[in-house]
Formats: sequence, C-alpha cells, structure tokens
Amino acid sequence: MKIAFVGKGGAGKTTVSTLFAQHLAETQNVLAIDADINMHMAEMYSLSYDKDRTISEKQPSEDIRTYLRGSNRRILSNNHFKKSTPPGSGSRLISVTDQSDWFMQTYARRVTDSLSTVVVGTYSEDGIASSCYHNNLAILENVLSHTIDDGTVVVDMVAGTDAFASTLFAQFDALFFVAEPTTRSLAVYKQYEVLAEKGGVGDRLHVIGNKVESDDDRVFIEQTSGKRVVSVLSRSMHILAVDKGQEKLNVSRLRDAERQALEDVMRCADEHRMSSQERLPKLWALHKTYVSQAFIKERFGDLTDQIDRSFTYPQI
Repeated sequence: MKIAFVGKGGAGKTTVSTLFAQHLAETQNVLAIDADINMHMAEMYSLSYDKDRTISEKQPSEDIRTYLRGSNRRILSNNHFKKSTPPGSGSRLISVTDQSDWFMQTYARRVTDSLSTVVVGTYSEDGIASSCYHNNLAILENVLSHTIDDGTVVVDMVAGTDAFASTLFAQFDALFFVAEPTTRSLAVYKQYEVLAEKGGVGDRLHVIGNKVESDDDRVFIEQTSGKRVVSVLSRSMHILAVDKGQEKLNVSRLRDAERQALEDVMRCADEHRMSSQERLPKLWALHKTYVSQAFIKERFGDLTDQIDRSFTYPQI
C-alpha cells in the first residue's frame, strides 16, 4: 500500500507522517519517504543527513533509472525514461520487505528492523537559478510506479498542490491532507480538493485535523472539509518536547487518544487499498498525456509505446 501526507507548509504533515510510519512499523514493514523540499523526516528519526543516499542527486537518480530499466526494451536509454514511464516487461521492481533489494540496500536507511527511510532531496548548489523542484520529484515517481505491493510506503509530500504537476497524485491508495484550524490551511485544502476531484482521485482524499485544541477547532475544520475528516490530533506534549530537541521521537510516548487517531488513519487507508495493477491504467493515461507534449515528441519521438499492456506486477 502507498499512502501520502499532504498539506500547507507548517501544518505538521512531516510530524504526522513520521509518527504514522513509526506507528505502522510496529506491525509491518514500512518505507517512509521524505519528499518535502525541507527535509526533516530523517532528523526526526535521529538520523543525520546523508547526501550520498539522496535519490534526486544526479548520479543516484541515473543509477536508479538504470536499475529499474533492467532489460525493458521499450525504454531506449535513461534519457527516454521519463517521470511518467510505467514499468514493463524486463523492468526491475522494488520490494520494501526484501532485505536483499538493491534499492533498499543502497538508498534506504534503517530506523528499526521494520522501518526504513529514504530522502528525495532538495535543491543542490548546481541547480541555483536553473532548476525546478519538480525535477527532483521525477525520480520519486519512478520509484513509486516500480514498487510492488509488499509492505507499506508512507510519503511526506511536498507542501501545497505540487503533486498535480506530475503523476504523483495518482500513485497512492490514500491522500491525507493535514489541516490546521486556520483559514490559510483550509484554503489550500479547498484547492487540493478541487484538483483531486478533477484528477479522478477525490474519493482517496481525506483530512487529518492537526493542532486541534477544542471542539471549536474541530468544527472549524469540519465546516470546510466535512465528512472527509478521519481523525484529529492535538498538540502533543511529546511532540513539543521533540521540536525543542528535548526528546527523541517515540510513538509509544503518545497518549491513547493520539494513538487511536493514527489507528483511524490506518483503517481509512486500508479501506481504500488498491493494488498497483489496478492503478496502472491511470498511470498509462497520464503517461500518454505527458509524453504527447510537443517538446517531448520533438526530442524523443513517440514514447507512448513505452506502455506495455501485457505487464503485470507480481501478486503478493
């Protein structure tokens, strides 16, 4: 299963997604991916920044695409391996639960026996004044579309609505919008809701109320997002201590109500579980849209033939 946490910057989606992944890892294998331009997930897991394992850097992204291409003859070169390119016959796939998996061994860092984390990365010095963060996220699209259904992938997404500039919005079983009880946070939610409906994933969008201190806060969020609210979280004393550097993140330190809120999120995600095979037709359609743009056709030709309709993910 693949789960994304989205929201306005500062709403607390990194904290919520990091806690959720830790909570989930108590019962299953989890890969937590930090896809935010401001990278904090590894830090919250008490890991130092390791640039050599940042997957959007030039060499790592090249190596990952080379690995994922495998013997897929529909992809002529890494230059033809676009962010929307789906897996096909001969493609190599990523397994979150396989300890010998090349991607997991090379780029994932172990937090516990059942929890690992990967960092997408931010701007590098070489990209100043010349790059877009969407370029960094392209490798994440490749990783997600080439990951099989064993274990769970939890992604702390880039803030705002940037996921709709790519296939990312369609890569997940569930999208959880972390919303504060503020007009600014909920204004971003309304934008996200409109785009999710337009993109055909409105049924997968849900809301987690965060920093909720009173019934008024809850009602304020529900007035905008209604039945999409699946749980609410208050300002945990443990999280406040973590933010001040006084404690290390430990989901077991949360109160029972906070743990139950995370359980409610998991239950909602499980209800919307969709196999990668079921998502594949949507990714094919998005790939056709992306590679039909004139600048891609002029440089690389017709890449719609990268779609391999005979391809099937392994059954788990």
